[in-house]
Amino acid sequence: MKKIVIIAFGGSGVLGGVETYVIRMLEWLSSNGVDAYVMYERKANLAPGFAVEIERLCSKRILLEWLRNDVQIDLRSIARIHLPESSNVHIICFQNPFLLFAAEAIKIANPACTINTFFYAVHYLDFQRNKTRKSQNKVLQNLLKYIYKKLLIKLQMGANIIYMDEYCAEQINENYGLAWEKYVPKIVRLGVKVPPYNEDIVLLRYQNESFNILTIARFDFPYKGYILGLIDEFEQFEKEVPYSVLHIIGDGPGQEALVQKIASKSSALQKKVILHGSIPYANIGTYFDRCKVFIGMGTSLLDASSQSILSITAKLNQTKCLCSGFFFNNIKDIGYMGEIPAAELLKMVSKMSMEEYKHYCRNNYNSYADFYNIDVIMEQLLKHKNHSNKATLSRLDLFILNNGRRLLSYLGRIMGK
Repeated sequence: MKKIVIIAFGGSGVLGGVETYVIRMLEWLSSNGVDAYVMYERKANLAPGFAVEIERLCSKRILLEWLRNDVQIDLRSIARIHLPESSNVHIICFQNPFLLFAAEAIKIANPACTINTFFYAVHYLDFQRNKTRKSQNKVLQNLLKYIYKKLLIKLQMGANIIYMDEYCAEQINENYGLAWEKYVPKIVRLGVKVPPYNEDIVLLRYQNESFNILTIARFDFPYKGYILGLIDEFEQFEKEVPYSVLHIIGDGPGQEALVQKIASKSSALQKKVILHGSIPYANIGTYFDRCKVFIGMGTSLLDASSQSILSITAKLNQTKCLCSGFFFNNIKDIGYMGEIPAAELLKMVSKMSMEEYKHYCRNNYNSYADFYNIDVIMEQLLKHKNHSNKATLSRLDLFILNNGRRLLSYLGRIMGK
């Protein structure tokens, strides 16, 4: 039986955490002899570096047509998507829940295949796309949320949702008020490659004349606003460690705010904050080799840990830079907690002896390798099965999903605010 994995994603236009994770998954599938497809909207805005990797790693692209923005799928075109008969297929969807609804439509259209579909929630807001315009009638907002809640329960009971961690599950639970005691949410951590530990590069980093600090993130504020706060923390740290340099890799809608933040500092400090822009994923290793410590959250934190770098976990949704500590202090936390100013942790690193630094780097690497090994993670994903060979969502469910928001928006315009 032919094995196929289809990875579905949106198109943010930047090389963010989801995009780099998709690249790692495609690399794993390719190296393990699994036929890898990708699925996304025909008009999706793919970051150039991401598009190159997609072209290199996938064997087929399925391009979806949206009828209206990203809330109405062309179900007739999906019905014409035919997969190789009798193939064993996993469809893994990221970012937009409507991709899961499209995957369910593909399952209905291919009854001769064994197809498992699921949404991989890697962001705690992934299922809050039920939110409508602020101006929309509250009654209609609540009605749409009720529809989503019922369908979310149905998908959960059908084993069509996987969460990257407990926080994602808890936040989605809180948003919809789901009765989680009826079932146990499926948790599958983010996966990263585990290269051998490199003590030689650890020693070179320690001996480097510059104290290089690195962060990598999409400039999406306030979600990843810790970067703005990191500028202030670096200003404090640099007073005690004047040979320090802060390197920032990324791009995104908050670029101008970040540039303005850096410009508000002294000219001397500005020269020590280096904004590198977006770097192809394959080239990031060069920057990891130079840095003594990494500060970040999410998948970039895991990428850094894979390179034997001592890493600090920053909290999401802030414009300060409060951290939970070193990554190995709480390996389940990749950005949810934090009360420690980054400067305090950086000062600890600056005062470490070589043996202490080596010990911390080794602890950081071992914790990551034990918990986030992509070989283990991908096996978990590919063993996961829906509770039924039939599609969890019916054609009626898909019709309601496909037309519900449009209808409610129309009613909202009639009813007014």
